[in-house]
Amino acid sequence: MSKDSKFILSFKILQNGRPIKEFDTPYGKNQRLFVTNNGDDPLGITHYPLVRPISIIEVSKNGIFLEIDLPWEGFVCTKGEITDINGYHDLGKSFQIKPGDSFSIAWNDLRVLAKISPRKGTGKKPTKLLAAKYRGPIFGGISPSKGERRSSMYAIFLTGIIFATFLLYLNQLNIKKPNGFERLPIEYVGPFVSPDHFLTAPEALQEHLDRKDYLGSIFKYYRSMTSLLLGQDNELSDAIFKSLVTTVNREKKDVQDKHTDALQTKSVENEESKSNPGTHLMSLPAVHINSHREITLALIERVYRLHEGFEYSREEKHRFTRKFEFESGYDWSEDKNNKNRNDKNNIFKKRKRGIIR
Repeated sequence: MSKDSKFILSFKILQNGRPIKEFDTPYGKNQRLFVTNNGDDPLGITHYPLVRPISIIEVSKNGIFLEIDLPWEGFVCTKGEITDINGYHDLGKSFQIKPGDSFSIAWNDLRVLAKISPRKGTGKKPTKLLAAKYRGPIFGGISPSKGERRSSMYAIFLTGIIFATFLLYLNQLNIKKPNGFERLPIEYVGPFVSPDHFLTAPEALQEHLDRKDYLGSIFKYYRSMTSLLLGQDNELSDAIFKSLVTTVNREKKDVQDKHTDALQTKSVENEESKSNPGTHLMSLPAVHINSHREITLALIERVYRLHEGFEYSREEKHRFTRKFEFESGYDWSEDKNNKNRNDKNNIFKKRKRGIIR
């Protein structure tokens, strides 16, 4: 049979459904292919328990034939028609296959697939473009005449004016877009804010509480508080007490100093151990890791303690304020008649020594 380079004969062997061998050979090349247990053969399966080579394909001058050398089960597809192969019933038979045909046969855990298909790159080549002198203008199909091109330009110009006017109108609209989570309506934000934040906000923020932006003041305060407790270098709210900032920074510095001292001590111990070979000990570094869950729980605990402190401070202020009326050092009646409530110097007037404003 003469060799035809336009087609290729492709094989694939599967064991338990998993591909273990692939092989391609030119269509028309005179040869005989066997399934063997020698991995170097074209259809060889390494270490597979075959008693003898199994003949699969014979290529001769008369054509390509599938040989049934075992009781294979499967089918052959020739010219779109399927012919079943039924074990011992077809043992010893052969089936001719041509370009476009394929077959699938199985025996025990083996399956052999094959097809004759066109070689890649043998398709029809794309035609070349026409010469420039035979090609029309690029926009000829859209506006073939001068009048149509002029009308198109006018239409594009008017469309641009209308579109620009529409954009200007949108820019002039007073659409308030929230610039933060806290700027959303209260029915969306409220469920995410602890009720204790609202109850303790006047005591926590004091004169920094914006009654017109109650929620925004709370968010700003607790964001700053979180940044402080996490050691982040963010700008802090003015409502946070300077003493609290100092205390937190001192605690962080103490922890860092302890870690530095521990590292230095460990380094000295390692050097001493190296200088005395008879006293070598296995070194196990101490690692301190804060997981996201631990950090979150620590923040919740610190904020809970802050709420307790704010509540205690508020209760104490109320308790002492109720006693002012009975203090002999204050003119309570004069304070009640004082019209200028914003004048802090006139709220309480000290009349005796030892009374603190």
